[in-house]
Amino acid sequence: MKCCLGLMLFLVGAALAYNKEYASKNLLKIRCYQCNQPYQCGHGVCYGDLCVKTSISQNNAYVSKGCENITHAVSHYEPQLKLKSYCRTEVVFGIESTICYCRDDDFCNDALTARPSVAVCLLVVLLLLKAL
Repeated sequence: MKCCLGLMLFLVGAALAYNKEYASKNLLKIRCYQCNQPYQCGHGVCYGDLCVKTSISQNNAYVSKGCENITHAVSHYEPQLKLKSYCRTEVVFGIESTICYCRDDDFCNDALTARPSVAVCLLVVLLLLKAL
């Protein structure tokens, strides 16, 4: 049992070290999902200033996720810079799609599902240690 707890502590420590290293090397970049699927996808990673998610408005059947970097044409990104997240609707070739931008957290172009935070993971580990 102590072997498993030691392994869990090692993995949590490695995750925290990775996050610290990531933050120091990529000060302004965030991690985003990058994928193109006929359904909600959550694999592939890119780094950018903004995360982007595009979906077909009618049925959310096709989803494209990725990153964008802010260029010198800042006026194009003005709404996205003022808000942590922003969506707009476009019609291209008669197909209405919704494009959402976010910059408030890593992988913010995820589907609207809850993700456990590092704090919650640490709390679980501490409760397990206390139970021993």
